[in-house]
Amino acid sequence: MNVVIQQTVPGDFGAIERILAEAELSGPWFTPAALAKGIDHNDGLYFVAESDGEVVGTIFASHDGWYHGYIYKLAVLAKCRRMGIGRQLVERVMEELSKLGVDWCCCGIEVGNQSSLALFESLGFDVGNDHHFAHKIISH
Repeated sequence: MNVVIQQTVPGDFGAIERILAEAELSGPWFTPAALAKGIDHNDGLYFVAESDGEVVGTIFASHDGWYHGYIYKLAVLAKCRRMGIGRQLVERVMEELSKLGVDWCCCGIEVGNQSSLALFESLGFDVGNDHHFAHKIISH
């Protein structure tokens, strides 16, 4: 499978929405406007993986402008998993974060997502029990 990693554009919304929904990572927060805002705000750190003209994977990342990088979403279509696409997406984000001078990256992995834990661990992430990821939705 020939895979090309490229920056996300607003026109990728429909494909990304399907991928996130299939992975149970979507919700009412994910709208075309939210994607456009994320793309504009995050220094080119939103990527898609394409194969034969189809978007088959996505990753969203950001940084704090100084030291910390964050991976928020990583998802690959079920039919395309276990082919190294997730690894390629994470590696691309890590390359871009490094170019921006970011020294440290973290990500949130849902409890029970053993394949993501294994992927991030294989990429050198410390997947220990010494940190917790706390989150809260702030309504506007």
